[in-house]
Amino acid sequence: MALESVPETDPIPMPPNVGEPAPARLILVESAAKAAAIRPGLRTGDQVVVAAGEWRELESSGEAAPTWVVPASRRRSLTELRASASAIDEVLIATDPGSAGAERSWHLAEALGPELRERLRRVELPELTPAAVRSALARPAVLPEAVFRSIEARCRGAALLAAALRLLPGIARALPWPSLLALRALCDREDEVESFAEPPSFAVRVELAGPEGPLLVRRLASGESRSHHAEQAAELLCRRLEGARFEVAGVTRRRRRVRAPPPFTTVTLLELAFSELRFGAARTGAIAQRLYEGKPLEGQPGVGLVTHWHSESTRVSSAASAAARAWLGSNRGSGVLPERAPAGSGPPGEAIRPTALERDPNRLAGALARDELALYELIWTRFLSSQLAPAVYRDTRCELRSGRSRFGARWSEVVEAGFQGVRAPGAAPPPRLRAGQTFEGIRAEPEPIVPDPPRRYDDGALVREVTERCWAPPQLVAELIEVLEESALMVRRGAELHPTRQGQRAVRQLQERLPGLLDASRLVAHERALNAVRRGRTADSLGELRAALERPGRRPGRCTPRPRGLRCPDCGTGEVVARPGRVGRTFFACSRYPTCRFRSPYQPVPGPCPGCGQPLLFERSTRAGLVRSCRDRSCRGAGVSGRI
Repeated sequence: MALESVPETDPIPMPPNVGEPAPARLILVESAAKAAAIRPGLRTGDQVVVAAGEWRELESSGEAAPTWVVPASRRRSLTELRASASAIDEVLIATDPGSAGAERSWHLAEALGPELRERLRRVELPELTPAAVRSALARPAVLPEAVFRSIEARCRGAALLAAALRLLPGIARALPWPSLLALRALCDREDEVESFAEPPSFAVRVELAGPEGPLLVRRLASGESRSHHAEQAAELLCRRLEGARFEVAGVTRRRRRVRAPPPFTTVTLLELAFSELRFGAARTGAIAQRLYEGKPLEGQPGVGLVTHWHSESTRVSSAASAAARAWLGSNRGSGVLPERAPAGSGPPGEAIRPTALERDPNRLAGALARDELALYELIWTRFLSSQLAPAVYRDTRCELRSGRSRFGARWSEVVEAGFQGVRAPGAAPPPRLRAGQTFEGIRAEPEPIVPDPPRRYDDGALVREVTERCWAPPQLVAELIEVLEESALMVRRGAELHPTRQGQRAVRQLQERLPGLLDASRLVAHERALNAVRRGRTADSLGELRAALERPGRRPGRCTPRPRGLRCPDCGTGEVVARPGRVGRTFFACSRYPTCRFRSPYQPVPGPCPGCGQPLLFERSTRAGLVRSCRDRSCRGAGVSGRI
């Protein structure tokens, strides 16, 4: 049933010093689990009604001003709900915090009609504990008209977008705008992976013998952690270093503090749940919602275990922080606590955390399903770790010289474990080195470095990409991924997300017919206009969307190559031209590319090289200024950088 009255069980009595009983309230919630969870926080006379499902739908999604109607299956339930609300002085719509809860409140308020508008209030429930429920119900808020105007504009924009997508063959359903940008990102990454062709390079690793025992070092280059060579140059350098004398040029030691990771936000929860538990974004969101709405525990029908999982803040309330410090002090000792509680950051609100630390994962092992217990343990452990003291390391860096070549080695020791607990077993202390010590090269060998192609997106990486580029809030990314999968535009292969041929074809069609839909800057401008409406300002958000649909735009990733007037050093036929990269960075390649495979990220300039006579040099910026380098890294001596 969409409309269900929850009977009152064990109501909390009013204080005896209250003379007149408080008026009864009708509280509307969207699920029976949430109704059971908030029941212990209600007062005598309150009535809870479950109003689940969608209460309005668009009659015609192609109109600029859509007409909302109540579905036929909801009309009887809506009549019963109006009758129940008409006899109550105050009607509270209790929803999740955030935009999704505000949209649900708006739809329900509009369906109930204007005659009940004066009695309607909205309540946000960040956590479902009796104290939090009583505090939230004591401060109901008026339904914000500005927020609802932005929701209306968003719905109209979705209608315009759906009408535009009907023009494209191969797309059977309306797609949200962020889904299109996510699909384009998947297609661009697929092209990068397929076109990746970088030859392997080699580093030089040397084993030394000296009075302090064996020592393993790697060759250093200025501005780089290690020097990369061609295979032949690396082998020549290795033969020269065997038996050579190495001298310690300097030893640097410093302490480093590593702070504990903050509590979860929505983005970090989705990312870590995927990397550690292999839970997709949709699965993580569904489990977190069940933990928030409550599980039957301790003789109660529903107990909220975590705060709401829609959060962009790492802040923690003073009461929760004090409870965590008290629990850690009694269970792990006061030595693991910092002097002051860590301060969070972000917008107002709280991070994702357990509602009571006494409910540790071991106590809940028999009451939760396996996936629920795994996610709850992840949230519980992360919150406790965030309240612990930082870890302290002692870093040692050693630099050795042999001729003009520089070599280095690094070590780290744990001084104070802090939030990381016990020290890592088997960690050998670093050798006690000092300047002037000498070593002898025993064995030198080239170390192959095979460049990895760009990694395809997984759920965590796509969540990070969409949220960092402000395409959509993190809690909606799971829906975007589901839409792409259900539309057969994307498929999973293990942990990776691959666009299908139909998805790649749809992106090409959008680039040709509606390039504005794949312009992320227009989406950001549209969202800013919606935010202006939400703040009560006048903004033509639909005008921004119509402009994106109707205005012709430049096809992304395509432009005329700019000639450089230099002959290609590989084929000798084409010219070196500047080309736009897929991520916005210009690279230089042969005009016959990809037939000729010459390409470089650095700007070419005419030579010749004084070392080997190459007709082309490459100019790049360093801390010392502009540097011209030879294309051949083995130029001017084996393994020596060809700096001009």
